[in-house]
Amino acid sequence: MKKISSYERKQEYVRTIKLPEIGTIKNEYSDKKYLVECIFPEFTTICPKTHLPDFGSIRILYEPDKKIIELKSLKLYFVAFRNIGFFHENFTNRIMEDIIKAVEPCWIYIEAKLNNRGGIYTTVSRFWSREEKDNIEKAIKLFEGGNIPPQR
Repeated sequence: MKKISSYERKQEYVRTIKLPEIGTIKNEYSDKKYLVECIFPEFTTICPKTHLPDFGSIRILYEPDKKIIELKSLKLYFVAFRNIGFFHENFTNRIMEDIIKAVEPCWIYIEAKLNNRGGIYTTVSRFWSREEKDNIEKAIKLFEGGNIPPQR
């Protein structure tokens, strides 16, 4: 009989749990190429294993197209994570997918930096673009302080 990990089935809901909607605003400068950076330094979530809080910051870089993120709704979206158990990798990917769905950016980069707990800092990064979809090489370059992706 296979031994079941104590983490088994603790994240089955991450793709479907109801979260507040990320609102958008029409981009009045959609004819211009520019970069938007949003940093939320007070991100918190709950560890699904220990039920203790995790603290960190979320950094989002994106090139808008027809829509931009409405910031109050983004803050309320982030605050909703405070009472939900998410592993770091899962909430980073969920945030990315929800923003892509709402804003339909040309490209987006997200970086979640979680504070020290148990002697370990965690950083999760992901890059996505319309042309390339997920691109780990660009995520690594951005994480290492490389150049932002070239403008189309």
